[in-house]
Amino acid sequence: MLLDNALCYQPPGNAAWVRVTGERLGTLCRIHVEDNGLGIDPEDRQRIFEPFARLHRHDEYEGTGLGLAIAERIVARHDGHVEVHEAPEGGALFMVTLPAVSVAGLSKKS
Repeated sequence: MLLDNALCYQPPGNAAWVRVTGERLGTLCRIHVEDNGLGIDPEDRQRIFEPFARLHRHDEYEGTGLGLAIAERIVARHDGHVEVHEAPEGGALFMVTLPAVSVAGLSKKS
């Protein structure tokens, strides 16, 4: 959903880009999803995670307003959280933090 939104919510004529990075923070993993899109006003940054919350009219951008609410609940179900900030180059920066999981014991499939 974060990638879809990053590509969808772009100013007309803008060449979209999305940068996905990650880091390990002790017992946590943090994934950053940054874009150069419209961005999200500070007063709307919590509201976007509410079901059916839309920041734009239906004739401007399609969608139900459920995507980010569902994504936030999936992350919360895995004991994580999602934050959104203004990206350094404009647009939005989502940070998804989850408990790190050990991959010890997983076997490679041939």
